[in-house]
Amino acid sequence: MTLDKKIILRLKVLYVEDDESIRNELTLVLLKFFGKVYAAKDGEDGLLVYKKHKNNIDLIISDINMPKLTGIEMLKEIRKIDKNLPILFTTAYSDTQFYSEAIKLKVYEYLIKPIDIRNLIEVTSTLAQTLYNDFLLKQKRNELQKYTDIILNNNIVIKTDNHMKITYVNELFCTTTHYNNDELLNKTFDSLFHYDVDPKIFQKIHSSVLANKTWNGIIKNKTNFNTNYVAECTIISLLNDAGDIIGSICVQKDITKKMNQQRDVKISLMKDKGNILIKSKKGEIVTRQKINKLENEIKELQKSFKLEVSKNNADIYNYEKTILENQQLKRDIIKYKKDYLSLTKDKSSFMKLSKENSDYRMKNKKLLLSLNKIDEQHLKESKQTSVNYEIKIDDLEKELTKIKSSFDNLDNAEALMDKLKYWKEKAQDEAKKIQNLEKQVLKHADANVLGKLFGQITKY
Repeated sequence: MTLDKKIILRLKVLYVEDDESIRNELTLVLLKFFGKVYAAKDGEDGLLVYKKHKNNIDLIISDINMPKLTGIEMLKEIRKIDKNLPILFTTAYSDTQFYSEAIKLKVYEYLIKPIDIRNLIEVTSTLAQTLYNDFLLKQKRNELQKYTDIILNNNIVIKTDNHMKITYVNELFCTTTHYNNDELLNKTFDSLFHYDVDPKIFQKIHSSVLANKTWNGIIKNKTNFNTNYVAECTIISLLNDAGDIIGSICVQKDITKKMNQQRDVKISLMKDKGNILIKSKKGEIVTRQKINKLENEIKELQKSFKLEVSKNNADIYNYEKTILENQQLKRDIIKYKKDYLSLTKDKSSFMKLSKENSDYRMKNKKLLLSLNKIDEQHLKESKQTSVNYEIKIDDLEKELTKIKSSFDNLDNAEALMDKLKYWKEKAQDEAKKIQNLEKQVLKHADANVLGKLFGQITKY
C-alpha cells in the first residue's frame, strides 16, 4: 500500500497508555508520522485531554485495560459527545472479553500488543485517506450548499414530482408571483402558465424530464394578481440513489424587464420607421421636382452643346491640321537629331575646321585693320596733295593774270601759255592718281571707314 505522508500528517492523535515506558516510546514514533500527538496516562486522563482538545483530535489510540477508567468506559463517555470519532484499541489476547462491547461502540480497529508499527501506520494511513475523503466530501457539500443558496436567492426555483406536480417553491417565487408558499402545492406545473402559452410546451417539458434531458426555453407565467412575467427556464430531472427519476427542478430567471425594454425598443423603431417613411414620401415629391428641373436643364445644356459642337467643327479641323503639322515637325526634328548625331561622329574634324576658321577670322581682322590704316594714310596724302595743287593753280592763275597785264609781248604770252599748259597737265595727272587711290579705297575699305573718309572729303 502506498503511504501518503501528507494525508497522515493532517491527523491529530490522542494516545492513551498506562504503561509509561510504552507510552513514551510509542509517542516518539507517532510524532514522526502525525501532525500532533496528545498523550494521556490512563482512561480518566484521556477523557480530560479529549474534552479539552476535542475540536482538534481526529483519532484516538488507546489501551483497553487501564486504572481509574478502562478504555471501554472512556469510550462510552466520548460517544456521548462524538458518535463517529475513530478509535483504535491496543489489546492483549486476554482482553477478548471486551470485543463485543467495543464493537457496539464503533471501534475502528484492534491492534494486538506488542504493537507492530508497520501495521499501525498502514491502518492509520487507510483511516487518514478515509477521513480526508470525508473532509473533501464535506467541503464539496458546503460549496454545493453555497451554490444552492445563491441560486435560491437570485432565481425562482420550483420542484415537482415525476408527474410534474409542484412540491416546492422558494421565497423569490412567492415574491414574484404573490402566491403563498403552500397555495400551489400538488398543482401541475402548467397551472403557472399564462393563457398565451401553447399547451404542447408542457408535454415537451414532461417528456424531457422523464428522459432525463435538460429543457431550456422561455415561458410566460401568470401571477396571483392576473399579471404576468416572462422567465428563462432551465429544467432538469431529479434522481434518487438508485438512479430513478423522482421529479424535476426548474430554475427560472425573470427577464420581464429585459423583454419590455426590447418591446419598447421595437415600438420605438417602428414609430421611427413610420416617421421616416412619411418624411421619405414628402422628400420623394420634392426630389422628383428637383429631378424634373434638372432634366430640363440637361436638355437645354444638350441643345447648347450641339450648337457649340457645330460651331467648333472648324476649330476641330484646324486643331487636327495643327496636329498633323506637329507630327511632321516631330519627324523633321527626329531627322535633324539623326543628322546631328551623324555630325557629332566627326567631331574631331569639325573642331579642327572651327579652329582654322577662327585663325582665318583673326588674320582677316588684322588685314582689315592694316588696310584701314593704309586707306586713311592715302586719303590724307591725296587730300593734302589736292590742296597743294589747288593752291599752286591759284598762284599760277594769279601769276598768269599778272603776266598778262605786265607783258604785251606774244612770245612771252606763248611761253606763259606753255607753262600754264604744263602745270594743268601735271594737275590732271595728279588728279587721276587721286581717283585711282579712291577706287582702291572703295574696293577694300568697310562702311565705317568709307563714312569717315567721305565725311571728311565733303567738307572741302
